[in-house]
Amino acid sequence: MRGIRKSFQTVEVLHGVDFDLGVGEIHALVGENGAGKSTLVKILAGEFGPDVGTIEIDGRRVILRTPHAAQLEGVALIHQELSYVPRLSVSENLSLCQLSHDRFGRVRWPEVYRTAAVRLEPFFEGIDPHALMDSLSLGERQIVEIARAVGRDAQILVMDEPTASLTEHEVETLFAVMRRLKDRGVSIIFISHHLDEIFVIADRVTVLRDGNRVSCRVVRDTERGQIVRDMICGEMVTFDKNRVSLDERPAVLKVEHLAVGQRVRNVSFEVHAGEVLGLYGLVGAGQEL
Repeated sequence: MRGIRKSFQTVEVLHGVDFDLGVGEIHALVGENGAGKSTLVKILAGEFGPDVGTIEIDGRRVILRTPHAAQLEGVALIHQELSYVPRLSVSENLSLCQLSHDRFGRVRWPEVYRTAAVRLEPFFEGIDPHALMDSLSLGERQIVEIARAVGRDAQILVMDEPTASLTEHEVETLFAVMRRLKDRGVSIIFISHHLDEIFVIADRVTVLRDGNRVSCRVVRDTERGQIVRDMICGEMVTFDKNRVSLDERPAVLKVEHLAVGQRVRNVSFEVHAGEVLGLYGLVGAGQEL
């Protein structure tokens, strides 16, 4: 991708961004919220068109006007919000719009299940092709999405915040799948806010800031502090949060034994003056209530 510019109404959000991806490479794309990461990969996936700039795949200049055009060029975008049909089976989701049928229009179910097993085998054999999608864990659903993309001959896989809602074990499983894809020559763009993950899985890392490409570094030759400085344009300031004991600050909010239906039960916490309190949990854990 060369000189990519994109504006929405009168606001330019990408200012001539360059990005390249090697065969069988895992290339991390990082930056603060609003840096332009999602816009850049949506242009690659055909969801937006660039105002200025060019895209080349395997040395050929391509014009990706639609997601279907990007798919035909071997590009697949795995959104953070997965796209699947919950009440259909794994096999049916893997073969959406590609169900094998005979000349009378009847689906060849044995062939559908065999195809699903073949597509899943390189990634995670423990997923039952007959299982309904909404019976799977979030990590397993994500692997089905990846298997569907690769089954459609995707050679460039864009993963937008894939670990945001996964458990530690599911992240390890996902990284194992990504390494297998890398070994098969599939190229992956990996967007994440978790810098520790970048050093575990990525080969290179590109930093965007305010719609500009700030740096592109080889991960093994890079320190975490360099990436942070690139992202925020300066040194990160640290402070001693225990400098003043919480016991010495007044509590401005107290919640005791809070219950909201069946999802939140017996929750208590306090917020003290000058304190930032984080509420953390997986999607659906109840923190939004």
